[in-house]
Amino acid sequence: MKDWLARSAPLPVPISTFNRTDNPDWEDMSPIFDELLKISPRWRSFRICSPVPLAFLRRMGEYEKESLEEVDLGSDLSRLYDPGTTLSFGTTPRLRKLRMVGNSPCSIHWAQLTDLQLYLDASSPSELSLVILARCSNLVNASIFIYSPAALPELETDIFTLHQLSTLSFDLSLAPGNCMLLLHLRVPALKHLRLKLDWDMEWTDAQFTAFQLRSPNITQLEISFSELTSDDLRTALAHAPSLTHLSVINCSRCIGDGLTFALLYRDGFTPLVPSLRNLVFDFCGNGLSEIILASMIMSRWRATPSLSSRPAVARWTYLRFFWGALEF
Repeated sequence: MKDWLARSAPLPVPISTFNRTDNPDWEDMSPIFDELLKISPRWRSFRICSPVPLAFLRRMGEYEKESLEEVDLGSDLSRLYDPGTTLSFGTTPRLRKLRMVGNSPCSIHWAQLTDLQLYLDASSPSELSLVILARCSNLVNASIFIYSPAALPELETDIFTLHQLSTLSFDLSLAPGNCMLLLHLRVPALKHLRLKLDWDMEWTDAQFTAFQLRSPNITQLEISFSELTSDDLRTALAHAPSLTHLSVINCSRCIGDGLTFALLYRDGFTPLVPSLRNLVFDFCGNGLSEIILASMIMSRWRATPSLSSRPAVARWTYLRFFWGALEF
């Protein structure tokens, strides 16, 4: 391995650590780990896939990581590592991507990050996601997964702004409560929002509308596994004037004739989400009239008042519907 690493110099290398030993107190460090530390300035990515020697983790901060671009802490280090010690990566001028599980005690230059994946469970407080997000002032893409049987607490964190964030995913499918986390975010550059919610999660129009007003440029919205109603969704669309893509998946109450009629283009009426061109309804119940749905679709294809004026609504580029026995 030492010879192979020498022959590959000066190329950056991806590092993934695997170990058959499940003992988190494993102290012995084999020569292989020592060689990995010596070439750590060449690490392009670093991924922990299983428990690793504690001595290896403790010594990581002794070496610079000039080439390091991605870190994947696939194991919750708080369960493997001395909680009183912070894992340090040294200098990491190129670090941009981080995947972290649990409340891992690590020192990261948070403001450098552009991509973040954060997984929290019952052992990690959900408000930690806001603490970390607030540190990552230059994020472009963020995915937050919270798997906790306890309801999300009332949070006292002030609203903060992520000016660069373009894509945001919240998976709260196993976290009952309401969308508390959105109450504290202002994301003016947000284009793509994905929400996967718990079936029992309360949806509050006023709270979500307030978030939309602070993030007015959303073009793609995906909502899944939610009990929001057709009126709830119509209210959300009324505050999404730039929306081009809408996906509603496994939301049994939110698709109905009231929503499709609201999307119907009619002369003399201000159209709802006029830029919408990509529409997906999957597994959203059976209470939908095919006649009203067809009328809504056709109205937006034909809404071109004249060649000299701008079309009132965008033309469809993609449509997918699936529920009950109906699929097209």
